[in-house]
Amino acid sequence: MSAPLALSPDGSTLWVVNPDAGSVTAVDTTTLRAAAPRPVGTEPWSIALTPSGDVVVANKASGSLSILSDGRRTDLPVGAEPAGLALSPTGRYAFVALSTSEAVAVVDLGRLEVLGPVSVGPWPWAIAVTDDGDADDLDESVVVAHRLARLSPGGAEGRDDGKEGWVTRVPLSDLAEAAAEHDHLPASATTALIGPYEFGHANGLDGLAVYGERLYVAHLLNSPEFPRDFETTVSAAITSVPLVGDPAGGGEGLRLHLNDESFSTPVNHPTGIAVSPDGLSLYVTLGGSDAVMGVDLSLEGGPRLIGFWPTGSNPRGIVLSPDGSRAYVLNYLSRDVSVLDLSDRVGRSELARVPVVGETLPTAELRGKVLFHNASSARLSRLGWIACATCHLGGGSDGTT
Repeated sequence: MSAPLALSPDGSTLWVVNPDAGSVTAVDTTTLRAAAPRPVGTEPWSIALTPSGDVVVANKASGSLSILSDGRRTDLPVGAEPAGLALSPTGRYAFVALSTSEAVAVVDLGRLEVLGPVSVGPWPWAIAVTDDGDADDLDESVVVAHRLARLSPGGAEGRDDGKEGWVTRVPLSDLAEAAAEHDHLPASATTALIGPYEFGHANGLDGLAVYGERLYVAHLLNSPEFPRDFETTVSAAITSVPLVGDPAGGGEGLRLHLNDESFSTPVNHPTGIAVSPDGLSLYVTLGGSDAVMGVDLSLEGGPRLIGFWPTGSNPRGIVLSPDGSRAYVLNYLSRDVSVLDLSDRVGRSELARVPVVGETLPTAELRGKVLFHNASSARLSRLGWIACATCHLGGGSDGTT
C-alpha cells in the first residue's frame, strides 16, 4: 500500500515523512526513539522500503523520488505532484501516482531509471501492489485509487448518484511494457466501482490496501442533493471489493457507512487503512477526528465496531507490526507518531507518542492548518461530521457540485 510511513519487514524500524519540513525520520520501535531527520525533496508525501533496506520517498512539491541507500541520497524527477508510492515485492520497481498528470510513473530502482508515465485517468492517488509470495514481480498487479469520483454513465453533476468512485487494476507486466513505450493504459486494465451507497457516492479515495485477493478503500461519501445539513452532505465509508472476477459494479464485497448510527458515532475523513495480518480486523485513521477506528471482520453477522484509539493531530496513515499487536500512526500536524496497543480492545490505549521532527512553520500557520483539518471541536464542526478539509481536499476542491 502507499502510506506516509513504512515499517521494516522485521518490525524494528519505522520510517515516516515530514511534509512541511522536507525530511524523513527513522524510529527505533524497541526504544521508541527517533533519529535525526534526514533531508529529502520538497513536501515528502509517501514512503516505502525495499527488501534490502533502501528508503524510497515520493516528494509531492518537487515532483521527485528521493532514494536513501548506504548513507547516500539520489533524486530522480518523476513528474507533477506524486502522491501514492508503492514498490513491487522484490523492490525492483517503484510505481508513483502522478496526481495531476493522470498518470503512473514506473521507476526501475536497480537502474535508477524512470521508464515513463502511463496514462491511467484523472486523479490517481493511492496505489498498491499485490504480492503472491514468489520471486516474480511480473505476475503481480498494480492497483490505483482515483481520488476524485467520475461521472457515472448517464450521470449528472449535483446528483447523489451522478458520480462513482473508481479503482484501476493493471497487470504489472503490461504496465512496465507500456511505461517503456510511453504508452497509454493497457487494454488489460480493469476498473472496480466503489459503491453504491444509500448515502451519496464515493469520493475522496485516500486510503488503499490490498490483502490477499481483496482491496480495501477508505473514502468519503458525497451527497450534493438537498437537504444540505451537516449530517446529510458528507460522510465517511470503507469499501472492499475482490481483485478477481468481474469488477463491474464493485463485485461482492463490504460496504460500510462509518457514520451510520447503527454502527458508529460520527467520524470524519478516513485517510489511511491497514488490515491485520490474519485478515480479521481492519484499522482506519480518521483525519479530522484525531483517532483510529477498529473494525472486526470476523463475525458472520457482518462487521462490528471494535472502538477508537486516540492519536495526535490529523492522523494520515497507519502500519501494523508483523504480529498485528501494535499500530504506528503518523500524526501530520502534531509532528509525531502514536504507538497503539491493538491487543487492548477494552482500554484501547496509546502506548506512546514519539516526536519525529521539530516545528518549521510559523505558529499562526500551523494553527491554521490544525483548525482547517479538525472536526472534533464543537466550535468548528457540529457533532464531528465535517471539517474544512473534508470538502477542500488538500486545500483544493473535492470536485463535487
